[in-house]
Amino acid sequence: MPALREPASPLTPAAFASYLAEIADWRLGTGGADFRAPVPSTSNHLAGLHVPHVVTDNCHLCRFTDCVETCPVACFHADEERTFIDPGVCIDCGACIPACPVRAIYEIIDLPDDQRRWIAINAERSRVLPVIDSKQEPLPTAAARRADLGY
Repeated sequence: MPALREPASPLTPAAFASYLAEIADWRLGTGGADFRAPVPSTSNHLAGLHVPHVVTDNCHLCRFTDCVETCPVACFHADEERTFIDPGVCIDCGACIPACPVRAIYEIIDLPDDQRRWIAINAERSRVLPVIDSKQEPLPTAAARRADLGY
């Protein structure tokens, strides 16, 4: 399998999308099979990007960070209410999906239509929030939120 090249500099949205596609192809060894869905976005700097995974509504007021503990790269960011995935860092391994006790994380191809707004939100918020790279205590509201969600 050929080595993965470094991304173009400067990293424009088009170059970023191309690089994510190359990473996916390299990881799958497919030589070009396209399994990714384009990202609908209301933000010009995100138009056309491909996003591997996204944190959705279910994380709100939980912030369980089991996902962070299983992630092999530092792609998670957090604010005082939830986590977000940086699409530029996520390597599409999927380890975070089964780790989330409230099923808040989806691979983009499995994302329900009513949750698609979280694609842009994750990309935008991860750019301005600090990285979290270790498990943290869930929010005080997490147990009640988890019960409300039925998990």
